[in-house]
Amino acid sequence: MALITFLGGDETGNVAHCDWGRFKFTIGQPTECSDAHIVAKASANRFFRVEGTPPPAREDPLAKARAAKAAKRASEAEGGDAA
Repeated sequence: MALITFLGGDETGNVAHCDWGRFKFTIGQPTECSDAHIVAKASANRFFRVEGTPPPAREDPLAKARAAKAAKRASEAEGGDAA
């Protein structure tokens, strides 16, 4: 689980908190967050500091599709066409 701290600043309009999804981040107070998407986005956002578990690596959808296509071709080459 990651701890996310909203840092705020002039460019955020000097707000006291930020609502993001089902989480409410108050300036300067670490908030536990288990949502991998929010952790990844906050890690790349200069108005947030993320501590703890790093966000999981995102799987490349193209690589996944290519692997599935290659496996299908290999399967067809081994057993021939079932149709």
